[in-house]
Amino acid sequence: MRAMMSLLTLMTGATGLVQAGEMPWVKDWATAQQTAKSTGKIVMIDFYTDWCGWCKRLDKDTYTDTKVVQLASQFVPIKLNAEKDGVEVAQKYKDHVQGFPTILFLDAQGELVGKIGGYLPAGPFAEQMTKIKDGHERYQTALKTLKDKPDDGEANAVVAWALSNRGKREDAEQALVKAEAAKYVGNVLGDAYNGIGDLYQTAGQFDKAIEYFTKADTNIKDPQIRSYALVSIAYCHLQKGDRAAAKKAAEAFVQKPWATPEYVEMAKQIIAGG
Repeated sequence: MRAMMSLLTLMTGATGLVQAGEMPWVKDWATAQQTAKSTGKIVMIDFYTDWCGWCKRLDKDTYTDTKVVQLASQFVPIKLNAEKDGVEVAQKYKDHVQGFPTILFLDAQGELVGKIGGYLPAGPFAEQMTKIKDGHERYQTALKTLKDKPDDGEANAVVAWALSNRGKREDAEQALVKAEAAKYVGNVLGDAYNGIGDLYQTAGQFDKAIEYFTKADTNIKDPQIRSYALVSIAYCHLQKGDRAAAKKAAEAFVQKPWATPEYVEMAKQIIAGG
């Protein structure tokens, strides 16, 4: 979650959006904090800058989509200019805000529960919103389960996924080892693989990231999880400067009969740019 990388900075293709009403942005940080505490909703902060082209693209394409707007009502969404009204908040979360746009998801206590690092079209963006909310809720249940059943495979997988969303890589990996030892193979294990892969990718450890993305592809059957993993592998190759490997990985992915349309579009852009 989760946490998704900014794959779309490479592409200019259409996103097939459905237009909707306006996003329910709250007016300021103080209001966002108060609303989160009174409602228990997750705060969704869009950190942007005036000069950021992909921030404008996010406003134009993604935040006008019906599903994204509807999902936003389940959060406390706020836009903060990281160089103006949001300087102090961006500085507080500087370890997680390393480019723009960056969307952070925080609980009522201000703890990170998820991140979207960069532009995404509406479909994948809505998918990440849903997963982050679901992961946060399932995390609380999983912690209770582990008090009585510390070796429960599903609960450990959920914890691994949730901790990866929170940027806690080492703790996530420890929980993942327990889930694997229990031979759990549910979809949330794939989310955990991808989440930890994202953290390694963000840290510039691309070979390690590819290792986890490969596990998501080989161990999980869900098309969305596998599509995310394989396109992420292609993007890791790009970040390593190996365009030939990136193009090869993308070409292999688009041939998969189960490849999901939005990720196929991303892969095609990688191929075109390769």
